[in-house]
Amino acid sequence: MLISKNLDVNKLTEKYKLPQEWVINKMLYVPNDRIILLASMSKKIQILDEDTLDKLGAIREDNNNNCLFLTKSGNVLTGSGDCHIGLWNIYDYRLLKKYTGLENEPINAIELADGTIASCSESQHIIVWDKESKIKITE
Repeated sequence: MLISKNLDVNKLTEKYKLPQEWVINKMLYVPNDRIILLASMSKKIQILDEDTLDKLGAIREDNNNNCLFLTKSGNVLTGSGDCHIGLWNIYDYRLLKKYTGLENEPINAIELADGTIASCSESQHIIVWDKESKIKITE
């Protein structure tokens, strides 16, 4: 996993005066754009400038995010406690597509390969979708 050399968690905590209970679930570094995405219990994915740690924007989810995955096109896939996967544009914070998982099964892992999206839930159930059509290939 590639991590930004400039990310200092103490500096980040100090800059944003993060409360003790504010838990960062996942972090994703986008080296080409020099941005950092932080998913937390706040139901937002904060998008930060790598050098200054200034907030550039946020993606607002309906639930806490359990996983983040950067696509080749520069969008991000999010998996969350609401049993959905979201495909987001990280530059204008728009939801491009939403994939529905199993009811009452939070998404814990995502993988993308050859035009498909695979997810794994808490019960270790795996679902594979066609990325474009959103049709479930396996369930």
